[in-house]
Amino acid sequence: YQAEESSFATSYIPTNESTVTRLADAANGAGSSDLINSTEGVLYAEAAKLNDNSLDYKAIGFNNGSQQERLVFIFGTGTVGETKRIRFQVRTNNVLVFQDDFNVTSLSQQNKIAVRYSNTTGYAFFINGLKVGVNPSLIVPQITRLGFGVSGANFYGKTKCVAVFKETLTDAELECLTTI
Repeated sequence: YQAEESSFATSYIPTNESTVTRLADAANGAGSSDLINSTEGVLYAEAAKLNDNSLDYKAIGFNNGSQQERLVFIFGTGTVGETKRIRFQVRTNNVLVFQDDFNVTSLSQQNKIAVRYSNTTGYAFFINGLKVGVNPSLIVPQITRLGFGVSGANFYGKTKCVAVFKETLTDAELECLTTI
């Protein structure tokens, strides 16, 4: 039996009459090429960095096992006092083909973000219930797996949900999905 003081449940950690600290959760090798459609779909994340003031970048997104083909969300500021932002970045053949920054109130509070991608209609970006950007002409890189990090920007943070949809969703569905 385990009693909880908080309004939410936590995981059970057997202690055998001693104090034990829970280790960090890890998602290594997450994702499968069977579940990822490299021509259309949606990447959704409800996540936050551990610290709003840290200058390091944290990333969640798709790749092909290398950093040369990727479609990622990057959480970060870069310099002290800079606006907090979530960056969306696409690389193909190790060439940066698209990058756009979207300002958020806080990186250490949960943000719901999604990108709809398609080789025929391009990209649409949603953050916290709002459609914040589009790029109708961009082609999807050759992505085969979901990863938590790019180029040393491993994602250490608070993640409530990361989801991959093999088909595109409508604007109305994405607005509903990302509304806080």
